[in-house]
Amino acid sequence: PYIILAFVVLFFAVFGLIYHRESYKITIDPPKTMNTGWFYGTTEISQLPEDLNIEKNTPYTIKHTLGEDFALRKVILVRSSLSNIAVHLNGVLIYEKNFGDTAFPPYTSLWHFIELPGHSQGSELSLTFSSPYASISGIINEIHYGSYAEIYNYLFQTFGIRLYIGIFVLFSGLLIMVLSLILF
Repeated sequence: PYIILAFVVLFFAVFGLIYHRESYKITIDPPKTMNTGWFYGTTEISQLPEDLNIEKNTPYTIKHTLGEDFALRKVILVRSSLSNIAVHLNGVLIYEKNFGDTAFPPYTSLWHFIELPGHSQGSELSLTFSSPYASISGIINEIHYGSYAEIYNYLFQTFGIRLYIGIFVLFSGLLIMVLSLILF
């Protein structure tokens, strides 16, 4: 029985090598960008990222009319730099991250995953930012959209090596601390 099984496996391996036409890797498309078509008041922003030079602690809003891609449910990836963010879809608040006036939790630069419902094409998306830091206030980073898989794949492809290096350094430091306690 093992000899027959070995011949069957060998047959399928040879068959697969001979009739191999294309790669069967699972591929994930990159997310699309939303870096054009934004308005600050009546002024169109030519391209994100952009620095609007806003005074600190002053809320500012940018708006975008969603295209046909938003007929299906999508996720928007927005990175805020040391600022509060509120997201409205047709005037309805759908997401908010406000750090408040206390030191806990501190302001951070975050990736925000904002889910938009299906049938959102033609809707007005508005993002309102405010930051207590003069050097950061007014900075709007790139905005991407797609499925969760596309967004996560983009983040890991773009910033994954930094994550792996950080994890390596963390565990190396912990190992050195434990070894110094044990050996000395």
